[in-house]
Amino acid sequence: MKNVSHLKTAILEQFKGALFRFTPSDLVRRLKRNHPEYPSARIRDAVKALVRQGILVYSHRLSATQIEVNYGTRVPIAPCLTLLIGGTGPEPLESGVVIRLAGGEAFGMGDHPTTRLVLKSLCRAGAWLSKVGAPPGCEALDIGTGTGVLALAAARLGFAPVTALDNDPLALHEARSNVALNRLTDAIAVSDTPLAQLPAGRFTLVLANLRPPTLHGMVPQMARVSRAPAVWIVSGFRPDESDSLAGKLEKRGANLVWRQIENGWGAFAAAFYQEALKGLLVDLEKPR
Repeated sequence: MKNVSHLKTAILEQFKGALFRFTPSDLVRRLKRNHPEYPSARIRDAVKALVRQGILVYSHRLSATQIEVNYGTRVPIAPCLTLLIGGTGPEPLESGVVIRLAGGEAFGMGDHPTTRLVLKSLCRAGAWLSKVGAPPGCEALDIGTGTGVLALAAARLGFAPVTALDNDPLALHEARSNVALNRLTDAIAVSDTPLAQLPAGRFTLVLANLRPPTLHGMVPQMARVSRAPAVWIVSGFRPDESDSLAGKLEKRGANLVWRQIENGWGAFAAAFYQEALKGLLVDLEKPR
């Protein structure tokens, strides 16, 4: 019989690459299917031990109990960026940007691959913008801000001011709380103003972590509010869903400067000069 340490490792392996959250029963069945040598009772005991250790955690969503890896109070995203969940405790000793997030229900706690992908790419956004001739510290827009984590990272990485948009009252409340928690109220404006009502030609960096239908529909308005040269970082889609949007942007003259996949989700960054943005505005001019 294999030892307890091997069993715990096998349990944690089930979460790698998973595209959905497990209930406790789902996890036991999945592990039993992949490792039939372990009795179900022993698997359940090992799962409970991992929960007691704080490595796994129970969560409650839509009246269902689920179990997932506990990102705990510290979520390392990249060498340049760490999240602290819960809003308390000492900051990590490693160098780089530290963002505090109070626990909440809005999307963007660092546990989803799309959030992590955009955060990782933000660490390189300054270099991309510099290459296309944008000045340092330019203005940024976060569409569908959720917890505000992307806006917070942008502000901490030197973009200012940052506008964070959402139409969900819960997300607006949590984003404003997180902005205050990080003492960035002077740098970030959280707003429910529709994208179509923002001033034209304002933002050099645009962030959008949204599902494909929403992203596709917003492209002309994103172009309208962008100020060339600009960089967009977009995520929220499966890898096979990204080709359509990436192709649309490249056809209009965008240059894809980065593309990555994590656990079945994709993200890319596109750089635009003025002519590319003008090309995307064609859709706004079409009669409805």
